[in-house]
Amino acid sequence: MEASEVNKKITSSEELYKRACGFLPGGISRNTVFRLPHPYYLKSASGCYLEDIDGNKYIDFANNMAALIHGHAHPAIEAAVIEQLKKGTACTFATEAELKLAELLCTRAEGFEKIRFVNSGTEAVMAMIKAARAFTGRPKIAKAEGAYHGTYDFAEVSQTSNPSNWGDIENPKSNPQVYGTPSGVTEDVIIFPFNDIEKTIAILDKYAGQIACVVIDPIPHRVGLVEASADFIEAIYQWTRKNNA
Repeated sequence: MEASEVNKKITSSEELYKRACGFLPGGISRNTVFRLPHPYYLKSASGCYLEDIDGNKYIDFANNMAALIHGHAHPAIEAAVIEQLKKGTACTFATEAELKLAELLCTRAEGFEKIRFVNSGTEAVMAMIKAARAFTGRPKIAKAEGAYHGTYDFAEVSQTSNPSNWGDIENPKSNPQVYGTPSGVTEDVIIFPFNDIEKTIAILDKYAGQIACVVIDPIPHRVGLVEASADFIEAIYQWTRKNNA
C-alpha cells in the first residue's frame, strides 16, 4: 500500500496529532515516531504486527529500534511483567532481580566483567565518558564522524556532518548537533573517519595525551549500518591500550 493511500484512511491519528501539538513540543515525545504529515497512533501490537487507531495494519521492521527482539506482547514476557506488577515495580531498594540479570549477562558474555543498569543508551554513554575522564584525568573524547551515540552534547558532535561543514578528511571538523552548543563541547571532541585505520590513528596520535576514551559503534546505523572492519576495531583497541585511554 502506498503511503498516500494509507494517509487517506487516517483520520483519528491526524486529530490526535493536532491535540498533541498543544501539549507536546512538536506534538511528539521522540523524533523517531514522527512521520509526514503526522505520526500514526498505535492501538495494539502483537508479534511483528502493529495496528493504528484507524485500523491500518503494518509489519514492524523496527521493533522499537531493535529493543524488542521477541516482538510485541510475547506471552512469556507478558506473564513475567504481570507477576512483577503484583510485587511492585519501582522502589528505593536493591532487588534480587537486577542481580540475577547481571549474573546472567556476565556469564553469557565473556567481555562483560560487571554490569551497570541505566535508563537509556544516552545515559550509558554519558556515564562512560564521565568515568573515563575521571580515570584518566583527560578532557577529550574521540568518535567516528556520523556515528550516533545518544543525545549527550559531547556524544552527538558531528553526528550529522555533511559536505558543507565536515572539513578535511585528514582532520574532520567537530560540528555541534544543535544550536547553542557551547564551543567548549566541540573543542573536546576529536572526530575521525569511520573505517579508515591510517587516518584515524594519525588523528588520535595528535591528541594522545588528551583523549580520555574512544567511542565506537561496530555497526553505526546513522551511516547506513556499514560494519566496522575487524582490523579497524582492533587498531583502535590497541591504540587505547598503548595510550591508556
